Amino acid sequence: MIALALSLALAGPTLTDDLFTLHDPAITESSAVVEVGRGPDHRVLTINDSGDGPVVYVLDPRTGRTVGRSSYDGDAVDVEALAPGLGGEVWVGDIGDNGAVRADVQLYRLPALKDGDREVPSTRYDLVYRGGARDAETLLVQPRTGRVFVVSKSFFGGKVYAAPRDLRADRPNQLVPVGPAPAVVTDGAFFPDGRHVVLRDYSRAYVLDTTRLPWRRVDSFELPDQPQGEGVAVRRGGRSLLVSTEGEAQPVQVVPVPARVLAELEPPTPTSTPQVRDEEQPSRLEALTQDGAVPWTLVGGIVGVCALLGLGFRLRRVRAARRRSRSTR
Repeated sequence: MIALALSLALAGPTLTDDLFTLHDPAITESSAVVEVGRGPDHRVLTINDSGDGPVVYVLDPRTGRTVGRSSYDGDAVDVEALAPGLGGEVWVGDIGDNGAVRADVQLYRLPALKDGDREVPSTRYDLVYRGGARDAETLLVQPRTGRVFVVSKSFFGGKVYAAPRDLRADRPNQLVPVGPAPAVVTDGAFFPDGRHVVLRDYSRAYVLDTTRLPWRRVDSFELPDQPQGEGVAVRRGGRSLLVSTEGEAQPVQVVPVPARVLAELEPPTPTSTPQVRDEEQPSRLEALTQDGAVPWTLVGGIVGVCALLGLGFRLRRVRAARRRSRSTR
């Protein structure tokens, strides 16, 4: 009996609670969730999968009722993702592409959303993949730097793609692969520490450490059985998740992060040598995603090789001249 209790504690069984039910008949394919605000201003945001217009639904988590619809200017080809941004901003990812045929996909940056039906201003960013079109349902925004990542969805394993540090609204922004991801990822979110992300598929959550490239998988755990689980958000404090699913009148559920996973998320023990995170230093990520630039390490290597070749050529000329001089004496 003691052994059984110990094994359950170590496994961290997933116990879920329904936070609320989606009552709005217009929300039939909740594909992403985001929590914003606190206290009486606490709200949950969601979007429908493809087929809906460019609108974000604002929900009161105490009742599940829709208290606002924020419309933005966009085409809404296949909206799949939401992510919280810096300063309360909200990012919408029109990144779905089941046939991998779209020449580009779109992100929309919106201001903090409020109750009421309203039109909100938006900034549109076009994204293109290095290597050709990809299907994706996951948008991640680093909570300290605002860096944007997209995770592709594939039965053969997805990839994490990084956008340039500074997105441009006047031209396409290239996404470059920076590491592998689990297969069939339907949503994801950063933890508040900015060091870890959670990615979900239809049945499991995967926690990854983002402080080095490629991102390293820390652990995974089961999610509740859902008709078609797609949305995930990390709740304030990082100790539990919100998950949503497609379907009519479905619950949005709270899933505790297992204790063993929380233990893995603890900050590293301080050492005598200061630890510098990737987002705080010139890194391989910058070299990969710098638009139109060549990494200086590569430039230095090319210059060095050219210098050595030139020196070798000059030495050969000097030796040849000496030989000719000796032969004419």
